[in-house]
Amino acid sequence: MKARIAIPALLAVATLAVLAIQRQPPPICTDLNVALIVLDADGVRHLSGYGNPRPTTPNIDRILAGATRFERAYAQAPATVKSMSSLLTGKYAPSVESTEEPFKLENERTLAMLLEGAGYRTAAFSQNPWISRTFGFANGFQTFAEISGEPVPGRPLPNTAGAIETPFTKAVTSWIDEPAKVPFFLYAHLLAPHSPYTPPKPFAGSFDPNYAGKVRDFDVYATETGKLVLTAEEIADLRLAYEENLAYADAQAGAILHHLDDLGLFDDTLIILTGDHGEAFFEHGRMMHGTTLYDEMLRVPLFIHWPACLATMPARYPHPAELRQLYATIADALDIAGTDRSGSFLAALRTPDAPQPVRADASDPFTHRHMRMVVRGGFKLIETDPGEEEELYDLSEDPRELHNIAGRRPDLVAELRPILQASGDEIGSGEVPEIDAATREKLRGLGYQIP
Repeated sequence: MKARIAIPALLAVATLAVLAIQRQPPPICTDLNVALIVLDADGVRHLSGYGNPRPTTPNIDRILAGATRFERAYAQAPATVKSMSSLLTGKYAPSVESTEEPFKLENERTLAMLLEGAGYRTAAFSQNPWISRTFGFANGFQTFAEISGEPVPGRPLPNTAGAIETPFTKAVTSWIDEPAKVPFFLYAHLLAPHSPYTPPKPFAGSFDPNYAGKVRDFDVYATETGKLVLTAEEIADLRLAYEENLAYADAQAGAILHHLDDLGLFDDTLIILTGDHGEAFFEHGRMMHGTTLYDEMLRVPLFIHWPACLATMPARYPHPAELRQLYATIADALDIAGTDRSGSFLAALRTPDAPQPVRADASDPFTHRHMRMVVRGGFKLIETDPGEEEELYDLSEDPRELHNIAGRRPDLVAELRPILQASGDEIGSGEVPEIDAATREKLRGLGYQIP
């Protein structure tokens, strides 16, 4: 009889112990570093860690194997300035007339400003001319270096999965090596895999060694004006060339990640790797990015390596997530006083059954139409200008967004529309920047239609 009573009693005690642990406040970490690495135009479906059979990201896959992988992370816009402004402020970017991004990030407390104010050593290294002083991204960074994104092969690093040292990675790792008595915040923004898809050897031709055409020599933006019509074979080749460029980006990111590991900084660094937006290859009749709100242009990879002082986190997060949540997440992990931590991924991972809707917007520079979208659970609603046809997709059944079911589910459209049209928590409209001749030329070299 006593044995029969003891077993339930022990179970009750164990249950109370578990509940007590769950109710304890999360641990507070001190003196943590933060490393934010962004691969430009990094569409999630192209990474080997997200199911691509080609080995596009061996370094990321190996070094961040223990990180939390967010399977449905969305950028707030399919273009760099709006997306990264949102990430660095934790707010939605303002609606603007064109995704050529004619506004300057200003009068906002960015992550760099927040961490600099908390005593951090801060630095940004950018290969993308959009991420420049011209567009207000230098605010809060004690070191801000704009480095050419030209593919320059470096030396292979020993004992890696093909990581290489380039002038960009050398600048980043040299800054990490500088002696300091305070923790650091590092933002490294690589241009690859963004066009042009022309990585150096050994990446060029690694996935498409038999290519004998000329399409890589064309200005792919000519497809938007009808000056260039691509065959299915040419589109497939461009996709492979892009993935070769992604492998080049992975090799550079790998150099930075390996360096942190070699210095013994991994356990004391919150490491975030993501993309600013995706890249399209005519899945919905458009090329590259900046013109639609379909998943190929909006969904990005997101890996977060949590410092050892934090409780063990899940290996994956399957719900929709927004890049703008990274602001609250970093403030939460570092326990920075006076910050709004609503939306922190730390909280989301501890209560994974209560995901929030995610939103994004864009303005097509070719058609001048404005678009907004919301994802809630497994459904996405897109609205293109008031009064035009709305698009509703069941992403669980139709992940490629090929079947618009808005006409069959007016009830769900009515539920999602108020979320789509909600305002607030947005970046104040910044001034239109004066683009200097050098920056203008760099942007034109990437194919942007800069007047």
